[in-house]
Amino acid sequence: MRYAWWIAASLALAVLLAGCETTESRSELPVVGASGKAGAKKGDVFLKVFVDDEAKSEAPVDIQVAVDDKPVISRSFYLGKDSDDGQYQLTLPKGTHVLSAMSQSGKAQIRRKFRVTDDDKFIELYVTDNGRVRLTRESKIRILKFVIKNYRKPQTKNFNRHMWMRLTMESSGTVRSTDEQGAVAQLQNAHYGMASTAAESRYDG
Repeated sequence: MRYAWWIAASLALAVLLAGCETTESRSELPVVGASGKAGAKKGDVFLKVFVDDEAKSEAPVDIQVAVDDKPVISRSFYLGKDSDDGQYQLTLPKGTHVLSAMSQSGKAQIRRKFRVTDDDKFIELYVTDNGRVRLTRESKIRILKFVIKNYRKPQTKNFNRHMWMRLTMESSGTVRSTDEQGAVAQLQNAHYGMASTAAESRYDG
């Protein structure tokens, strides 16, 4: 009888210790954020830069892009929305950031805020026709304008994040491409003598 009591007590103690060990082990597990990383404090932004059909006749268009006043992209763009060109991916701290762009040839500039959250962010930045300005009775020049659109879901067909060029932030504060170093340069000063043009922005979430 005493032997049976000892076995029962031993089994009860083993169950109790196993429960404590499981609870302790679970408490030590890291909390995984929506980005898939433990304690994630950053989010992904997918930026599509292009020249729309109304401005195709003015291509190539030089476009300089900055995020939080740090240069991201400086190159000429030829193609439209449906091409694989001009697709960039940035990983930024969660919170509010500023996207700015300018074009010397297009005489256009824009500056808009956007938020980075747990969910992927999709932004379209493109140039379109903004009409013509008469210089003299005989001559006119075409003026372009920037448009920024924010989306919760990708607007490209068959979205594949691996097809988007990743831009990484270096310790120096300069954003560089891991795939195309030649596409990145210092953002030129804003003193281009550019005419101020209308800037259109639409937000979808």
